[in-house]
This record gives sequence, structure tokens and C-alpha cells, in this order.
Amino acid sequence: MLQFTILRKVLMKNMLVILLGIFISSQTYAGELEQYKLIAATSLAEADAFDQDNWRMKRISKDGETIKHEIFDPKRSPPWQLTRINGQKPSEEQRKEYDEKQVDGSDEKMQKLSSDKLSYMVPIETLAIVDNQEQQATLSFTPRVSSLDEDQRKNLQGVLILDLMESSLKSIEIKNTSDLSPNFFVTFERFSLSMEFKEQGQHLVMHKMISTIQGRTGLFASINHNLEQVYSDFFFLINRASHRNNDVERIVQ
Repeated sequence: MLQFTILRKVLMKNMLVILLGIFISSQTYAGELEQYKLIAATSLAEADAFDQDNWRMKRISKDGETIKHEIFDPKRSPPWQLTRINGQKPSEEQRKEYDEKQVDGSDEKMQKLSSDKLSYMVPIETLAIVDNQEQQATLSFTPRVSSLDEDQRKNLQGVLILDLMESSLKSIEIKNTSDLSPNFFVTFERFSLSMEFKEQGQHLVMHKMISTIQGRTGLFASINHNLEQVYSDFFFLINRASHRNNDVERIVQ
């Protein structure tokens, strides 16, 4: 009887230790999650605040087998200029076609799923810790896309990575887990969108984006969209007209 009493006390003590450990762990998890949510919300708002009309930048776009080198300057019309295509200087016909696509927006039509604000696409309340290390934390989230209804959104999954050393957003990735149908005539069998970010002076900018869409329109027409874009050489244009009668430009290191 005495041995049973001692054994019961030992078991109860061990159970209390386990429960205390679970409680402390849950409190630590909750505290870390709130910290990560704050970093994510701040970074997403900062990325959404990026206004390309205040910047000059370069971009390399790989669309299938075509590689374009481009320069963006908001003072020009059209702002995007094609400088090289597949390693060669573009012909006048290629320049004209490129400029026409900017005017009619046909180059952007395949990216409608990625046109929402990041702070809308990543609902902070859905963030959950997947892995956390000393320098970065990986979190999952349920993406929100305006062109998809509630049932369709359940077919998406998202992963967000934070740079804990910089307290900043490092990357976002969204993929589908089942077919998506933005409308009755279009079905996306595969959708993948990944974005990488970096600090540029006091600004958070997207420096890489990869978008993949595969599916069909109607009964027979297929969709095969593979786009990779890398941004570099950011120049921040400061309008100081209120102080001088000219624009001052500086490069953000």
C-alpha cells in the first residue's frame, strides 16, 4: 500500500511537470507568434507602400525561352524600356510590340491573381508557426485572393519567411492544392507565386518574383505561363520641387 502511494505521488509529480512544460511551451509559442505577426504586418504594409513611380530600376524577365533586359524610369513614356532581348539589341519592331503591350496591359493579364495588396493576400490572423530558428522563422497562412470566392481560396496554401535578424519579410510563396477557377471559362490546374524581398535603404522592395500558371480556357485552349523577374539597381527619385526647381536623384545603397 505504501509503495502504491509513493508511486502515485511520483506519477502525479511527473504529470504536473509535464503539464507545466506544456503550459510554458504554449505561452512561449503564443508570445513568439504575436511577435512574428507584428513583424509580418509591419513588413507587408511597408512592401505595399512601395510606389514604383518614385523609383528607377532594372529588371530581367524570363518568359519561357525569352529573356528581356528592361529599365523602368517613371519620367519616360512608356516608363518601361526594352534594352536587350535574348542577348541582342531589340529591333524597331520588337520595341514597338513591347511598347504596345504596355499600353494595352496584355503583359499583366496573366498575373491577375497577384494583383492584390500583400497585406490583403496574407491575413495576419491565419499565421501559424511552422519552424523558427535563430535567424529566420517560417509561418504558414491561408491566402486571400479577391478574384476567388471563399470555396476556391481553400485550394490555396501559403508560406511566409521572416528574417529575424532584420525584423523584416524575406519571402512569400503561394501554391494551389487543387484546381482553381477564377471564372466559368478558365481553370488553373497549377498556380504558384513566389516573391523575395530585401531592404533597400529605408525601404522594403521585391527583388524577385516567379509566377507559374498552367491550365486551360474553354474546352481546348491551354494556358502555360512561366515568368521569372529579377529587379536590381534601384534608384530612389526625390522630388524637391518645393525647395528647388529641379529633381534630385540619389541611389539607395
